[in-house]
Amino acid sequence: DDPELKDWKFATNGLGWSSNEIAIRWLREVFLPQKKPQKASQWRHLIIDGHNSHINEPFLLECLQAKV
Repeated sequence: DDPELKDWKFATNGLGWSSNEIAIRWLREVFLPQKKPQKASQWRHLIIDGHNSHINEPFLLECLQAKV
């Protein structure tokens, strides 16, 4: 157990890749909690690549609802 890695989170599907479900989990469990705005009206900026898990409707809807 490396103490420097204790806060790291990672996940893969059975083939070692990312998926739509993993992307949503990352958004909910990692990005949104760590990047809470000071005011509820503020938007956050997230730069993503064109991976299918980043451009599917549930992911984009979750971002929109969270003002990302």
